[in-house]
This record gives sequence, structure tokens and C-alpha cells, in this order.
Amino acid sequence: NVSLWKPSEKTPLCAVAVMNIIRPVLEANGVPEGVFCLVQGEAEIGRAMADDPRLPLVSATGSTRMGRAVGEAVARRLGK
Repeated sequence: NVSLWKPSEKTPLCAVAVMNIIRPVLEANGVPEGVFCLVQGEAEIGRAMADDPRLPLVSATGSTRMGRAVGEAVARRLGK
């Protein structure tokens, strides 16, 4: 399964550092490029991801308010 990671807009450099750590591990284990992807941006990107039926599963961490909004958006489209 492909993973698309949209971290908090407050932690862009941390996200890049994590990707730099993970990339060699993925390559060493034969995971094809593009299986674990990073997208940076504002909350609008996260909202679009939660609303997109092409993303069957959305996992979110953060505030209760954000989690509730993501959960409601995903449930409206019968996602998980």
C-alpha cells in the first residue's frame, strides 16, 4: 500500500529530516520509489485528503478538534 504523509504545517523541517532517515531504509529493503511520499502544505491539503474517496484510509494525529473534523469528513464518504 502507498502511504501519503502530510505532516503538520508547523513541522516542515522535521518531516524532511524523517524522510531523509527513512529513504535509505526503504531503498535497502527494495521498496519502490513513490510508495512512501511526503506532501507539505497548509491545512487545506489535509482537508482535501480527508474528502478524497481515492484515499480509502486516513489516519490522523493531532488535536481533538482536527481529529473530529477528519473523522467526520472521512465518514461522510464512507472511508475508514
